[in-house]
Amino acid sequence: MRHLGSCVMKHVPVNIQDFRVYDRVNGLTVLERKWFLPFVPGPSNSSCIWLTVGIGGDSSREEKLAYNEYKFCKFYGIEALENNYGDYATFGTIIPHAVGTEDSIQMGTLIPCNVTGCAFKTQKLEIVAMHKLLDKYIGSRNIHFASFDIEGMEKKLIDGLMYNANITKNGITFCQIDWEIHPDLMYKWIEIKPNRIETVINLIKNSPYLPILISPVNDYFDYHHVTLLHVENPNCISPFRLNVMFNHRGLC
Repeated sequence: MRHLGSCVMKHVPVNIQDFRVYDRVNGLTVLERKWFLPFVPGPSNSSCIWLTVGIGGDSSREEKLAYNEYKFCKFYGIEALENNYGDYATFGTIIPHAVGTEDSIQMGTLIPCNVTGCAFKTQKLEIVAMHKLLDKYIGSRNIHFASFDIEGMEKKLIDGLMYNANITKNGITFCQIDWEIHPDLMYKWIEIKPNRIETVINLIKNSPYLPILISPVNDYFDYHHVTLLHVENPNCISPFRLNVMFNHRGLC
């Protein structure tokens, strides 16, 4: 992934300085870092939607930073465990479900959190299709910012972004996605093959999404964050100034 990240940074016309950084910290330690291009409001895009897929208790710290920056945006958090809502409801709307590309019963990994800490457990989950949750709770299938972190299950959401897969076929657009890639063990627990590099290349070839940043492995946990950009939907071009970005910096 490190070499693939270097290749992406070489050939995609964005600079690291273009990104806003949203950190989850514990004291002086950065536990997670999400990277997004900034939203620029205008006459045709005066509001935005931020979707957190997997609140995970204190993970809303990054969203609080974004909320303070984007007061004109609406925030929604999908989370299957009530104990993991944290204080997300103080600034956003909680969607109390497990989510996937289609309705199903699947094995999933949960991290129940309480005052003594968090622990992993694997169990069968009732999955609700993404488009159904967006229609019921948000009323839009166009999302400006999204983060995918559901302990390995996000791999299925990423696979759903391909042209011939359910998320894209159902007319859902995520202008930007922060995709958290977990260690192999977490995928093994729920019988998913991570296929990291193959998946990134498949996104480039067979989806409207372009990986524009692959972060180094976190020093605290063994995982990467990948920022994906939807480069085909006009609703994503103006708010993130993609015309300016891509027209004024040619590909190598």
